[in-house]
Amino acid sequence: MDLPLEIEQLTNLQKLHLDGTQITNLPHSPKWPRLSELFLQDNPRLSELPPLFFDHMPLLQDLNLSSTSIKEPPHSFTFDGAQENLHNLRVCVLGECNKMHATVDGGRSFSGNMLINLEFLGVFYMKNLKSILQGLHSPLCFQRLKSMALHNCPRLTTIFTLDFVNNLDFLEEIVIEDCPKVNTLISHESSKQQERRFLPALRKVSLLYLPQLATISDGLSIGPKLEKIGFYYCPKLKILSTMDLLSDDLKVIKGEAKWWKRLNWSQAGWEQSQVDHLKKIFSPIDEDRDILTHLTTDKDDIVKQDANDAGDNNGEDDDYCDLDDDNVNDIDDDNDDSEDDNDIDDGDDDSENHDEDNDEL
Repeated sequence: MDLPLEIEQLTNLQKLHLDGTQITNLPHSPKWPRLSELFLQDNPRLSELPPLFFDHMPLLQDLNLSSTSIKEPPHSFTFDGAQENLHNLRVCVLGECNKMHATVDGGRSFSGNMLINLEFLGVFYMKNLKSILQGLHSPLCFQRLKSMALHNCPRLTTIFTLDFVNNLDFLEEIVIEDCPKVNTLISHESSKQQERRFLPALRKVSLLYLPQLATISDGLSIGPKLEKIGFYYCPKLKILSTMDLLSDDLKVIKGEAKWWKRLNWSQAGWEQSQVDHLKKIFSPIDEDRDILTHLTTDKDDIVKQDANDAGDNNGEDDDYCDLDDDNVNDIDDDNDDSEDDNDIDDGDDDSENHDEDNDEL
């Protein structure tokens, strides 16, 4: 299925929902300068995005590419792409893009404003993903990221590099689940002592089903405002470092009771009074409950708020397009003050029923 020409010509389009429509081809370079929300998920026959596809979407904030057959990151996610047109992107969800090796590829050239306003990144079921960011990157890349969730990435080995983590002063929440090759959150080879504390806004960390995880930060000091951290099935994590948990705001540590009892405190440099405090705030996981749900019982609203804000246009009426199984029942083009007002409705305005994928993360 190709996108109907009538939709490509809606120059005032603000929301476009193509999820589950079996679309296979997208227009080469659509001119949607007011588009803020684009849902392409659940289209397994969609295998590529045209190189110039994002060139005329400067206001795009919410992008969902999950459950497609996209083979590589969008051209605009590489540093020689049209990164200026993703300047306002705030929510990005990628899933089942099984040929993708990195969510962002900066290996070709260098630019300064790439994904500068992104606040939520959700990645799941990416069987060939090896790293989040590959190649050169700008100091501004991901600098406003608040929440990141990585689920079911069997080949992922690198989450943060030292240069990458330097950018993340606003990151508040990390969820890493079922990534069996991850052995640390921060990969670095520097032998020089790092004086700064990284991830200064970090409040919540959930680490689940990481059988190779041996260290959290590989000797770097992180999370001075950390409030909550949870672990499940991280059998090689035998030491909790003072560099990871020296937060005066830490309120709870969750994990399996057996794992907690086996931790080696003597090699981590803790004072006995500190160990006693950590034991007081430890909360054993009820393994009969869903583990991720248990670790996030005080669920943060960051992701929901980001998704809501991404579609907010300060009270103005949204031009909205929702295709349902190729049916377009009504196309209205109204002229108002010499400006097209584009609206496509499939007969049932189900915009309220489109749950954000990242609400589940």
